[in-house]
Amino acid sequence: MATENENKNTVLQDCFSLFCSEETFRPVFENPFVLGDKTYATDSYTLIRCDSSKIDFEFENKYEPPNAESVIPKINTSEIINIDNIDWVSLMSADETISEENEVECGHCYGEGTYGDDFYYKGKRYDFEYECPVCDGSGYEEEEKQIPTGKKIFPIDSVVRFKDLYFNASYFYRLKKVKDLLNQNIELISYSTNQNGIMFRIGILEILLMQIGAGVEDNIIASID
Repeated sequence: MATENENKNTVLQDCFSLFCSEETFRPVFENPFVLGDKTYATDSYTLIRCDSSKIDFEFENKYEPPNAESVIPKINTSEIINIDNIDWVSLMSADETISEENEVECGHCYGEGTYGDDFYYKGKRYDFEYECPVCDGSGYEEEEKQIPTGKKIFPIDSVVRFKDLYFNASYFYRLKKVKDLLNQNIELISYSTNQNGIMFRIGILEILLMQIGAGVEDNIIASID
């Protein structure tokens, strides 16, 4: 049976995993990283951090950490935010899918790996053959299919309006997930319409959300004042 401390560590790890990026072009963002006396995780759009002394789960990140401290705004407010009165589940109307890649016969060279062509010049016919540029000579190309998982998610362009700012709905919902994991209130600790991001505190964790620009009013699915 798991001990209370083991359960606590799992909760913190689950919180940080929500903010790690799945994009392989920035491998440093795939796992938490340490900067100064704090541990961070970010996907460039959201960020979570806390004192490293509070982190008991293990992780590895061999890459040079980014200067995450440069995007942290100054603390300028303290306000408990209630988002439990929103039926978040009912707002998830899009089907979640996962990508599945299969090798199929190249549609350009029909599996031959080479492609031939010819042309006429001054009454003479010239034939030539070259490596298929689509499959690089393998005769196969990858076909990506989207397989439904049976779960519902927020539509990709859905927006949450928080006070005077707008946020991607799936990113904003991470506050709700962390709140439920920690069973702690959501406290707004930094807010400004002149900054790209605002910051919240949930228990020992601080969370930064980057806002999106105006012109998205038609995609608002929830408003919080």
